[in-house]
Amino acid sequence: RGGMGVVYEAVETTLNRKVALKLMLFGPGRGPEQANDEERFLREARLSAALPRHPHIVTVYDAGILGTRRYLAMEFIDGRSLSEWRKDGPPPLRAQVRVLRDVSLAVHHAHEHGVIHRDLKPANVLVDRDDQPRVTDFGLAKEHGQDTSLSLTGAGMLIGTPGYMSPEQAQGRK
Repeated sequence: RGGMGVVYEAVETTLNRKVALKLMLFGPGRGPEQANDEERFLREARLSAALPRHPHIVTVYDAGILGTRRYLAMEFIDGRSLSEWRKDGPPPLRAQVRVLRDVSLAVHHAHEHGVIHRDLKPANVLVDRDDQPRVTDFGLAKEHGQDTSLSLTGAGMLIGTPGYMSPEQAQGRK
């Protein structure tokens, strides 16, 4: 469960595959702040789906409305967050370096395609049973070159997780 939604393990019955089903906490049309959350949720779907497939970025399969709530159907990763992965006793240094390299390559891939994550933290990196990482949760992402004064996260606004922000971002600088 995050700030905007909760994620469930589900089965897509048409193709009979497991998916991660992210549901918005509230339905559409519940006030101005809800409209912003809904737009962020849709932006996450659009930006994630627009990225060419990468082995270390969670794939978005579908988006829509289920009952009264927006949803994202995504690739199911059988694993745990990077922070949980490290808590089970430190993995060998070689494995840690490989995971960080793969996350860096995934973020670089997103940057090459004009997407800036803006909330990269251990909770937004899933590590599967084969120690392969996947970057997820593009809810605060923006397109490179997007005029932030027109976006939901205007210039000077503090967006993201403070402990993982760059100093420039935390200070509201460009």
